[in-house]
Amino acid sequence: MQNMIRTFRLENGWTQQVLANRVGISRLMISLFEHWRRDPSLALAYRLADALGKRIDEVFPHERQALLPDEPKAASSEPETSSSGATRLAQNQVRSSRVSKRWSQRELAERVGVAMGTINAIERGSWKPSLALAYAISEVLDRSVIDLFPLDAFRKLTPLGPSASEESDSTEKNALEGEALQEFPPKAVSPTNPEAPSRGEAD
Repeated sequence: MQNMIRTFRLENGWTQQVLANRVGISRLMISLFEHWRRDPSLALAYRLADALGKRIDEVFPHERQALLPDEPKAASSEPETSSSGATRLAQNQVRSSRVSKRWSQRELAERVGVAMGTINAIERGSWKPSLALAYAISEVLDRSVIDLFPLDAFRKLTPLGPSASEESDSTEKNALEGEALQEFPPKAVSPTNPEAPSRGEAD
């Protein structure tokens, strides 16, 4: 998806690393987003916009595009909560907007081009749509993406953690730092004379 990340970043005089630090992701991810090689999640898109001091629809201008064939299809029987209860988007306005048009979930799904189970899961807040799908739904319902998925819906979310590869890098880095900062064991002292060196030490 086209975006204005690089433009707004340069306006602030920031490097990719500075923006990455402000958002809490790797510089590589910023590079991928800026070159349109990868789309951020809806939650991360909000965080990027917030870091840049812009609205999400300013950073990611809406352009109609076909959804990728591999867009996830959530089953209608999908659990009410995901593996992490903190990731629910219970405050989105998709259902109320759909009902105001007197559309069924099936009708909305057909207009958007996804499975009915996907719409069902999004409305229940048990599944997060991609940024492209969020824009597609907003266009069909004739609402802005900010109205359908308000920022308040993300305020209770657990901050996005690093990717698996980033976690691995971080773990290795912490391990190395731990080794570098680890203090040598204190010198053994005599229980009767704390000032006396241990038997193995040279006088």
